Amino acid sequence: MKADPIAVNLAPSGRRHEARDRRVGILALSVLVGALGGGALVRLPPLLVVGAVAGLGAATIVMLRPFVGMVFYLIIFIVRPQELYPVLEVLRLERVIGTLTLVALVMKNIREAHTLVLDTSAETKWLFGFVAASVLSIPMSYWPSHALELWFELLKIVGLYVMTVQLIDSKSKLRLVITVYCALILYIAGSSLQRYYSGAFKFRMGIERAVGATTESNDPNHLGATLACTFPLFLLIALRDDRPWRRVLALAGAGVGVWTMALTGSRSALVGFVVALGYLCWTSRRRWVFAALAVGALVGGYSVLPEQYRQRYDSSQELDDSSQSRIAVWKTGLSMFADRPIAGVGLGCFSSANAAYTGSWLQPHSLYVQALAEIGLVGSIPFFAFLFQFMRRTRAGRKKLGEDPTWSFERTALDGILGGGLVLLAAGIFGHSMLRRTWYFYAAISVVVWRLHHEEMSRRLLVSPPGNESNV
Repeated sequence: MKADPIAVNLAPSGRRHEARDRRVGILALSVLVGALGGGALVRLPPLLVVGAVAGLGAATIVMLRPFVGMVFYLIIFIVRPQELYPVLEVLRLERVIGTLTLVALVMKNIREAHTLVLDTSAETKWLFGFVAASVLSIPMSYWPSHALELWFELLKIVGLYVMTVQLIDSKSKLRLVITVYCALILYIAGSSLQRYYSGAFKFRMGIERAVGATTESNDPNHLGATLACTFPLFLLIALRDDRPWRRVLALAGAGVGVWTMALTGSRSALVGFVVALGYLCWTSRRRWVFAALAVGALVGGYSVLPEQYRQRYDSSQELDDSSQSRIAVWKTGLSMFADRPIAGVGLGCFSSANAAYTGSWLQPHSLYVQALAEIGLVGSIPFFAFLFQFMRRTRAGRKKLGEDPTWSFERTALDGILGGGLVLLAAGIFGHSMLRRTWYFYAAISVVVWRLHHEEMSRRLLVSPPGNESNV
């Protein structure tokens, strides 16, 4: 049967006309945008115009590619450019990018699945339960407006969790996100170290303590714990990864991170770091060699530290005022829990409640005391269940991947995340870290690895049904 000559002859012409119309449309749109931009520059402040154009462009990209929005949100979440450059505060980058990404995610679900698709893992259910239970602490808290503010901060963290779980749908995206996260932590460590040696440190507890420039790193204990819980991930990638550039990035992160952590003077971070070394020794195939190297590194590092830090870390000293005050505040926190066992004193309201109890505004300095005192049993049960499920799935996921070489990076990531989780549990004895972003980001990555592996195994079974395993 001969092809229709009219159809054959007109198809290329139609495509040419369509391409020409597209070029004309783009040219017309460019002229219109240029004219509007030029007029706006005459009548409005240039910074406002540039911000509006950049915001419109970013919004367009995020709506078309919500995964890009999730990466942007992660960067803004950790770097916090609006704090580094106050002129950006008016743009509300975190709020705008986060909202747009979530909207784009919903639209993507409706467009592809014709319904709203939500993750149904145990971690996600317990996390949503924790968010809901935290609301109960607001009306009865010691400082309701502050409790409400902290609850909105929790929603931002949960937003990052949801974006990570829902938008990472391939191993390439997963590896990109983990690599970006490692680069961001290296940035925090490096910038904090640079600030320290330029004189921008905090003098607290009788020593000069390294800190960062934003709320993500301006507390030495928080910064030290962040670097300690990322150390296992850095070191394992440096030892195992097959990409030289990624190994160099991870090695730099491990070295700079450990030195910056030491200069924070955080004893809770040191406890976590020792736990990380113990975990790495135990999981290493040459554990005794690794243990000897770890002990040597600790002794060598301790010997080159300035005297003020050696005194700070010396565990042979009697309990100092800081340690005594922590014990006292723990007792007060348990009294708060005894007085309000159901809903607690309010999310983020420990210090104001402590002022009412003792006249001191000290924070709880313990994750476990913080949770019981601030959100009571109603909130503590789902929170600790979330942590338990996170650690359980990470360990089970590591075993599930086995020794499959195609999942080597993901296996390394889960090993590092499991070590980081153990660090946070240990450091949590001395640090109030209930709203620490790392918990939720690590848990989301663990869920993503589990889901991606399950999907791949399901596809393999479809390609090769039972009885044809040799073809898998």
